[in-house]
Amino acid sequence: MLLAGWIDLFNEQINKNYTPLDNLFAEYDSGQEGNMSFDDFAKMNEASSVNMNRKDLHRIFDLIDR
Repeated sequence: MLLAGWIDLFNEQINKNYTPLDNLFAEYDSGQEGNMSFDDFAKMNEASSVNMNRKDLHRIFDLIDR
């Protein structure tokens, strides 16, 4: 449920700001290697106005990080 809620909120915010996901990802991929650290992910969420506590954000990152 946590992941689904984050997905909905994240999509809502990037659509509201007219920001394509690939552009947003590239902007916050600090190593420019096609992956993100948790800190990159947290910064991207903050910049996208996705307000979520760090513990839940870390749980989401762990679920989607491969």
